[in-house]
Amino acid sequence: MRARLLRGCAANPLQSDIRSAEHAGMVRFISFVLFVAAGYVLLEPLGLGPSGLRIDGSQVVLETEDFEVHFTRLGASETGTHMVFGGLNDQLRNNLSHATLATLAIRHAQLIGETHPDFHLCSSPGAAQAKRLVETWSFVAASRSARAALIRAVDLHAERLRGDGTRTCVDVTGAELLLDAVQLKHDGRDITSDVAPAFRNTRFQLAERAELADCESLLR
Repeated sequence: MRARLLRGCAANPLQSDIRSAEHAGMVRFISFVLFVAAGYVLLEPLGLGPSGLRIDGSQVVLETEDFEVHFTRLGASETGTHMVFGGLNDQLRNNLSHATLATLAIRHAQLIGETHPDFHLCSSPGAAQAKRLVETWSFVAASRSARAALIRAVDLHAERLRGDGTRTCVDVTGAELLLDAVQLKHDGRDITSDVAPAFRNTRFQLAERAELADCESLLR
């Protein structure tokens, strides 16, 4: 089976989900832009290193220019393969993760592909099934290499979407995270209630390792 997305099909539900994922990312972005008037947000690119990340047992803290973002690590590390359907590189000084991806777990892709091997086409009944199972993940990278791989997955997906539509997959190893609190560094004020609603449909994960995977071979 060719893991490709049909271009030029306006009704393609997977294309729509890409737009939805990008919109979700923009909602997150806008939630931070609201703080610009108060001088909290600096929209400057970061380097590739996950600087400011502290891990102490189950507690994970991401320190940005103006915020401290507190997470609780849930359970042990696991490895999952994600088929990418959209993404956003969160290379801003004040953000809650390093990359956000709209993905379909490869096990779902394989299962749908057994009965609908053309699920990547908008005319396939499998396309609607895939759309319902797409999730939004925000990854907090624990290393430079993991962050670079996640950013590459987002960029490669966009490049391929403009080209022949070949699917992009990425393996990620790490534990899921629970967003506990977002605090302003200069006065310790908790702004979680202002920020958290934008993430109600987002799952966070600590990405200890990430690398690109071959979708084609996984879907044969």
